[in-house]
Amino acid sequence: MALPLSLPPSAQRSLVEEVVTRLGYDLSRGRIDLSPHPFCSGFNPDDVRITLRIDENDLTMALGSALHEMGHALYEQGLAREPLGWPITTPASLSIHESQSRFWENHVGNSLAFWTYLYNHVLPRTNPPG
Repeated sequence: MALPLSLPPSAQRSLVEEVVTRLGYDLSRGRIDLSPHPFCSGFNPDDVRITLRIDENDLTMALGSALHEMGHALYEQGLAREPLGWPITTPASLSIHESQSRFWENHVGNSLAFWTYLYNHVLPRTNPPG
C-alpha cells in the first residue's frame, strides 16, 4: 500500500489533531484552526493556539506546518503559569522558541520512526480501505 499523500481536508485535519495530541499538545489548553500562513499564538500557558495550512494534494503541508507550530505551542504550554508576567512565565528568547519548533518539524517530522508510526498506526484509521 502506497502512502496516501492526497487526503480530503477534513481527513487531514483529523489526522493532524490526532498526531499533535499524541505528541503532547493539549487541546483543552489550545486549539487548531486553518490559515493561509501557519502560526502560533500563545496568550498564556492555558491558551495557546496554532493554525495550519491544508493542501488537499500534499499531506506533508499540513503535517509539516502542524509539527512546526506544535513545537512553538508545546514550549508555550510548558511555561510556568504563576506569577503571570514575570520573566519565569515568558519565553526565554525567539531563538529558543524557534529551536523547539524546528526540532519537531525537522528532526521528528523527517524521521523514519515518525513516518513508520504514522503509516502503521494513524493513517489506516484516517483512510480506511474500500
